[in-house]
Amino acid sequence: MEKAKKNILAVAGFWFLFSAFFLGYRVSYFLGNFFPTVLFKALCSSCFVALGLFNYCRTGQKSSAFKKYSVKIILGLVFSLAADVIIKLSLVFGILAFLLAQVSYFLAFLEFKKVSLRYVLLVVFVTAAILLFEWFSPWFELKKLLVPLCVYALVDVGSALKSIDALRLKDRFSRVVFFASVMFLISDLSLQLSIREICSLSWLGDQAANNFSNILYYAAQLLFAHSLCKDFFVSGTLEGQKAAC
Repeated sequence: MEKAKKNILAVAGFWFLFSAFFLGYRVSYFLGNFFPTVLFKALCSSCFVALGLFNYCRTGQKSSAFKKYSVKIILGLVFSLAADVIIKLSLVFGILAFLLAQVSYFLAFLEFKKVSLRYVLLVVFVTAAILLFEWFSPWFELKKLLVPLCVYALVDVGSALKSIDALRLKDRFSRVVFFASVMFLISDLSLQLSIREICSLSWLGDQAANNFSNILYYAAQLLFAHSLCKDFFVSGTLEGQKAAC
């Protein structure tokens, strides 16, 4: 009973801190204050890294697949934290840091199933469709950042589509991974509306797009961190599932 109370207090304390940091971040962004925006965003992002490490450490016996998955997810969370700070200083290097985060998540998803030719073709098709839509869209001007955006879109879509394999695991908790990855993808797509180098929105439009993107982004990262609190590979044994692929 005493342990349960401590857990409840720990969870309540975590969400209180995250909510305070997120509110500070959004207010600072709304007011256009650069330094407080970067500071509060870094504090917000440090929360999902801390949650991921906490969940992994408190998980009991871990399968080898879960250990490999967890290390890569934690790397993705750390790269995302770094990207949240770097992107405020350099857009290109920020995109590169997020690219490393997406690569880390993709490598984690390889624990579900190996890459197939059908998957590769689907990734290319979906990525091409998104880029063609944005190229001919009146809201975007991709020429300035065409190469980094193409590379990032390919990895971003590839990571999201690879997370579908999590749905094949018997443990329904693994669906958290799929929902997190899809929200991350939608967050990235909507965030492009706030990048002045490729899209010019009104102040109100920028606020709406940025808020929507950030809500989905932090929800996705927190879900990735939450996925480390349970070894969902043990149900049905991963080796058996890989053999059936």
